[in-house]
Amino acid sequence: MNDEKSEVALANLPSVPAELELAFIDDAFIDGFIENIRDKASAVVGDINTAKGRKVYISMATNVRSTKVMIDDAGKNLVAEMKKRPALVDASRRKVREALDELAVEIRKPVTEWEAEQARIKAVQQMQAWHTEALEMNDAFDKALAERVESDHAIALLMNEKRDREIAEAKAEAERKRIAHEEELKRN
Repeated sequence: MNDEKSEVALANLPSVPAELELAFIDDAFIDGFIENIRDKASAVVGDINTAKGRKVYISMATNVRSTKVMIDDAGKNLVAEMKKRPALVDASRRKVREALDELAVEIRKPVTEWEAEQARIKAVQQMQAWHTEALEMNDAFDKALAERVESDHAIALLMNEKRDREIAEAKAEAERKRIAHEEELKRN
C-alpha cells in the first residue's frame, strides 16, 4: 500500500496497515481524532425552526454515525488482518463508538428537544381540547338539569292548582248539598 490517507466521512485514516495499527493503539491519536471530528461536527449551524435547518443537524448526526461505522470497520479489518494486539484496537474502537455515539446524540439534541417540545405542545393542546369538551358537556348537563327542574316545578304547580280546584269544588258541592238538605228540611 502507499502512504496516502483515505478520506473517511469526517476524518482521514492512514491507509497503510502499520500506520493504521499505530493510529488505533495510540490513545493520543484517537483522542485528537475524536476531537477533530467533534470540532467539525459541532460547527454545524442550522435554524431549528425550519425543516431545512433541522435537516442540517440530522445530516451531521448521520455523518458522525457513518464516520463511526467506517472507523469501526477499518478497525475490525485491521484486527482480522494482524491478529496481534487486538485488545488495544478493540479498546480504541469501543472508545470511538462511544464517543461518536455521544457526539451524534449531542449534535442531534436540538432536533430531539424540538421534537419533544412539539409533542408536549400537542399533548397540552389535546388536554385543552378535552377540558373544553368536558366543560361543554357539563354545561349541556347543567342546562338539561335546569330545564328538567323547571319543567318538574311547572308540572307540580299545575298539579297543585288542579288539587286546589278539586278541593274547592268538593267544598262547594258539600255546601250545595248542605243547603239543599236544609231547604228539604224546611219544606217538610
